[in-house]
Amino acid sequence: MLSYFKINDPYRLVVIFILLFALSIPAMIKPEVNTIPELERLLIGQSISNGKLLYDELWVEMAPLSSVVYSAVDWLFGRSYLAHKILAILLFFFQIFYFNQTLLSRKAYNENSYVPAFLYAVLGFIMIDTIRLSAELMGLTFIVVSFASLFKHLEARVRTDQNLLYIGIYIGIASLFYLPYLAFFLATVLSLLFYTNTMKRRYVLLIYGAAFPILLVWIYYFIIGKTDAFYFCYINSLIRLDYFNFLDLTSVLIIIALPSLYLLWAFIKVFNTPSFINYQSRIQGVFFFYFLTAVVVWIFWSRNSGATMAMFIPIYTFFLSHLFLLIRKWLVREIATTLLIASIFTIYFASLYGNKLVVNAIDLKKLLVQETSYDQFVQGKSLLVMGKQYFEAYQSAAPATPYLDWQLARAHFDHLNYYDHLQKIYVYMEEDPPEMIIDESNYMPELSEKIPLFKNQYEKVSGNLYRKITHK
Repeated sequence: MLSYFKINDPYRLVVIFILLFALSIPAMIKPEVNTIPELERLLIGQSISNGKLLYDELWVEMAPLSSVVYSAVDWLFGRSYLAHKILAILLFFFQIFYFNQTLLSRKAYNENSYVPAFLYAVLGFIMIDTIRLSAELMGLTFIVVSFASLFKHLEARVRTDQNLLYIGIYIGIASLFYLPYLAFFLATVLSLLFYTNTMKRRYVLLIYGAAFPILLVWIYYFIIGKTDAFYFCYINSLIRLDYFNFLDLTSVLIIIALPSLYLLWAFIKVFNTPSFINYQSRIQGVFFFYFLTAVVVWIFWSRNSGATMAMFIPIYTFFLSHLFLLIRKWLVREIATTLLIASIFTIYFASLYGNKLVVNAIDLKKLLVQETSYDQFVQGKSLLVMGKQYFEAYQSAAPATPYLDWQLARAHFDHLNYYDHLQKIYVYMEEDPPEMIIDESNYMPELSEKIPLFKNQYEKVSGNLYRKITHK
């Protein structure tokens, strides 16, 4: 199988695209595998396209450029899971193409092939929600693009000011899609310190390039007087570190176990092979620094889903390609490749079709959109969910008030003794009143006591469900 992609033939990319699209069809047509993060993106896109100001009228940690993309997709296609999935496949294929071409043009391997492109595609199926239009996947595109300039700079004869500036700009743009990608700035600096004699003023250009895109967004919020909202929702996401995990640690370890064993094998094989030139060894060192950085990002800022696994794909692809290209025995190489591919697709399709053995080992309940007992009551209504447990109820409703991300909303609802918080809650619910409220955390009794107007506006329907009273 791998031998087919060892041939240096660009038409191999056509085969990869066909395989990528064909294998993605089951995930596109099965509504049972729509995920909570996808629903959140659809809601963000819908809210912004309806005129809400990000971070002020919509409290989410989503980075600004990701939100702009979701808004544009909503404007073009409405609340469409299918549109998101198709765009994700196209974006993912662009990464495959660009990453492989960069490795070819920069002579990262001893032989030119499309093995990296093939492995990149295969690793995209490591989890059912990896090839989705996530902030992580969109931001990763610019990290991948930055490699071309970084590898150029590793060559002593191609060191220019523009390379450093471009690298910084790409990382800065990536962080406007997914803020934790800013950590890869440190990986870049370490790579330059260890493998180049870059002049100090060029580090200044690197810093300027990374800061400039973020500065432009800050200037926008400064002009409209909403910098506090920008800091609270976007910048502070780096220090909150209390992310809701969609997969438990056991599930994550099962998913990554075999690919990570292969990665360890690749480390041993690559770093003990003396046949590489210095330039190739420097590229290997760069990817090792990026691997360490990705691990840090995963530990501190990951929501434990397939989307956050995407950041590892270029790194795994680079080293696993080296591994398979270095194995000279055809039979060993094919068996090793087949075992890796089989394990990835076994977990992928078993998760997709609800295989009992895999479902018992990998808990997907927190990741997938489930039906709730409130769906029939909130369908077609504007809704506020006070809590995280019933976020899926937004599947059949429209979000009301800025309080979409409950981790952020708790800054107000967990401190109802403060007058400012009560005033804000009242204003937000008057400006964008929800027709239905799901109060899983039992805030409504205290709110009704401290804001008497609520007593005449909402009535309890059942359990923790409240309905806005229509006065005739």
